[in-house]
Amino acid sequence: WFVGFVYLLCAAIRLARFNVITNPLLHRGQKELSKDFIGLPVPAAAATVAALVLFLLKLIETDRSLKSGALVLPFLMLLIAFLMVSTIRYPSGKNVDLQTKTKLRTFVGILAIGGLVILLKEVAVLCVCLGYIFYGLARHVRRARRVAHAPLGKSV
Repeated sequence: WFVGFVYLLCAAIRLARFNVITNPLLHRGQKELSKDFIGLPVPAAAATVAALVLFLLKLIETDRSLKSGALVLPFLMLLIAFLMVSTIRYPSGKNVDLQTKTKLRTFVGILAIGGLVILLKEVAVLCVCLGYIFYGLARHVRRARRVAHAPLGKSV
């Protein structure tokens, strides 16, 4: 119950912060340079929880159990909750332009990921959701290291 309450509270705080950040009356004349989300978006967090439930149902259906892996679930839920209210930037799809030319390698990679999602629904959707979460974390750590190793007086 406690983990569920913390998750719900963080989602409410995240949505309230999003409404304040995007309010045009509070930020007149200011253009945001980055289209990234500040904190994990609530739909991404909800998709991860839903994918996790589908994955667990698939495990039950195939008569497998998590055993000691079940101890990780509360910590994963708390991580997702705290990432929603964090200042870690997550990429948004606002800059994706499907009208531009794409490299063949990128297109084949997208098709392969789409095929895996269709074939291995529960596992692949969970992997995509967790990949998005940990991509944002890895990008944040990489940026922090770059700033820490940058010479003084030089902005990154």
